[in-house]
Amino acid sequence: MARTMQLHQLRLVTSSGTSTYTFRAGVNVVTGSYKTGKSSMLELMKFVLGGNAQIMPAIERNLQAASLDLTIGNSRLTITRVMGQNTLTVNDSDGVVERWTATQGSLPRAGIKYLELLDIPVVRLSKKNDTGSEPLTFFDVMRMIYLPQSDVNRAVAGHTDTFVNRKRKAAFELVYGLADNRTRELEVEFTDLEKRRDRSRVAADAVRHFLVEVGAPGEDELAPEEIRLRRDLAEADDRLQAARENASFSVIGDQKPLRDRISELRVLAGDFEAERTAAYAAVESGKSVLAQLDVDERQLQRETFAAQSISGLEFSVCPRCLQGLDHREVEPGHCLLCTQAQPIVKRKDADQTLRRIKNQREEAQSLLAEDSQRLAYINQRLEDLRLQLDDAAGELERQADSERLFPSIDLASVAAGDRERARARLRDIERFRDQWGHHERQELEVSRYQRRVDENRAEQIRHRQELEDRRQRIDVLGEIFDEEIRELRFTGYEHANIDTQSYLPAINDDPFDKLSVSGASKTLANVAYYLANAGYSNSDSDFLLPGLLILDSPRTSLGDTPDDLAAGQRIYHRIDILAMAYPNLQIIVADNGLPQLHADVRRRINLIELTIQRPLLQNVPHPGREAAELQEAQAASSRRSSKRSRTG
Repeated sequence: MARTMQLHQLRLVTSSGTSTYTFRAGVNVVTGSYKTGKSSMLELMKFVLGGNAQIMPAIERNLQAASLDLTIGNSRLTITRVMGQNTLTVNDSDGVVERWTATQGSLPRAGIKYLELLDIPVVRLSKKNDTGSEPLTFFDVMRMIYLPQSDVNRAVAGHTDTFVNRKRKAAFELVYGLADNRTRELEVEFTDLEKRRDRSRVAADAVRHFLVEVGAPGEDELAPEEIRLRRDLAEADDRLQAARENASFSVIGDQKPLRDRISELRVLAGDFEAERTAAYAAVESGKSVLAQLDVDERQLQRETFAAQSISGLEFSVCPRCLQGLDHREVEPGHCLLCTQAQPIVKRKDADQTLRRIKNQREEAQSLLAEDSQRLAYINQRLEDLRLQLDDAAGELERQADSERLFPSIDLASVAAGDRERARARLRDIERFRDQWGHHERQELEVSRYQRRVDENRAEQIRHRQELEDRRQRIDVLGEIFDEEIRELRFTGYEHANIDTQSYLPAINDDPFDKLSVSGASKTLANVAYYLANAGYSNSDSDFLLPGLLILDSPRTSLGDTPDDLAAGQRIYHRIDILAMAYPNLQIIVADNGLPQLHADVRRRINLIELTIQRPLLQNVPHPGREAAELQEAQAASSRRSSKRSRTG
């Protein structure tokens, strides 16, 4: 037996009164002529529960609030929702009043509360384009028990919408026990681990890219170069010391203080010359890195803008020559216009890369500013030293033994330059070692995440294998669906089944999407699918589908030929058999009218008739068919304009 869910009474409040509609167990049929509010009644039930609804503009303008009495699980509730609000007021049979929300927020979420009342586990799905997860709600399950008019000959539980289809499959697996909480936990964890691994990979690659751009030696080259540089540094120190000692021998008597000063200035100038060379190289390297990062940022911004600005466009004709593209043979994942492979540009990945480039640019700018400031300081110091040297050298040239003193000072200057260059390169080596260390840590993190991804994947396989026996339920559901199709006398029927991967109906090996719209093939397949699910789920207490079935306009596409009318009779005959087999199952159908039925079948139907004289909102005069059609067309045009403005 399915989970208990029955709707008892719907009340619609306007400024001029309240319209009340009562439902019972078994079959309830709402009939009425065009635009009297049949579909809106069903949509308003979903609206009161907290779902999104498509309601006629005239009804939406006049309705103030709606209330629904229902039994769900072991609870008897009255739920009220005011038009334009997301908050629901919930009264239970004990007089306790709660407030729920139709969306996310601080209040309890209606779509989660219903699952709890029905004793259906709340499972979470990983978000496709973001981190974290989102819950599967009652309204995802409701797609399996509510076939709206907009989908009756177009989609099975919304499967044509990529986002909805993912949840449809998850709801199907939940209802029939093909997946459980642990399955979804592993999937959420798997997606999260993959995203973390990919972020670590991006970070590791960014560090490597930076090191390559600045010409850093490879990680295995750092130690040998450091040894060579320390040897060069020691040699330069020895040469500098020797030159200083040789210069001191040329000093005679009272000339020593002046010569000491000149020697000190020349050595100091040599040190600064070497520093200037290193600083200049650092500034030029910084400018080059910064320029490359600017190019990378502009290119990424252009690519992201281009991808996002036309991401919602699907070309059916070439915008240049206006020739059709629909029948062009292009491999999947390739552009219909240029036939090249289409890169997948995800907004979050692009933003992440852009942030990484901006962080690198800020770091490069900071280093460039420091190096430029250092270079300016060195240039100023060199200018000061040269002036002091000119003054001291002029005086000493008349007194000193220049043949011995000045060559020694020149040697000291060269040695000091070599020493400073070795020191600067050793500082670079240390910085490169830190960067390579960071890169290695990122690579280790990538490996750790990859190992956890592999472990998660293996556990998913093991857990799926534990549930594998339950997949035979798909075959059983397929047999029930086959019976429904056969009893509805589907044109050209040979066999029917439920696809074990997509969980969608197939007839004669043709999937639902390939069935013909003409001849009501899709309508009959859809109705049969919903009847099969209702019958199978009510046959076993392990199944989690609520004991409620809502069908909107099952005869919409049938036509008026004798064969079409007979098909409509068979639909209601199957509905009646289903209701008698499962007395606790409530079925609510909206249709233009009842077909010719046996008197016993008609007596078992709770009939609710809407007319232009007595429409859904009984106290609000119907504007007439033409006015209703005009209002509907205007509303549809407004929705299309709004959609174009959003995509534009």
